Amino acid sequence: MQRHDVGPDDDAGCVLYDFINSLNIGAPTISHHVKELVNANLIRVERNGKFLTCYLNEPMRQALTGFFSDISE
Repeated sequence: MQRHDVGPDDDAGCVLYDFINSLNIGAPTISHHVKELVNANLIRVERNGKFLTCYLNEPMRQALTGFFSDISE
């Protein structure tokens, strides 16, 4: 799976099509799980033409990293 540079701010994402082709999981299953990740505010999805690109929600990643670091100490 490749990360794709998409803009001047060096934000990178993964094209949903790459997930479907790389994993032995059907598109409806991947779509369902992506929807749940969006609902949990862990990722965002943007349409770029006919492709959907998933981006990590960086503030949420940082918050979760801090949370799990605190409880593991």
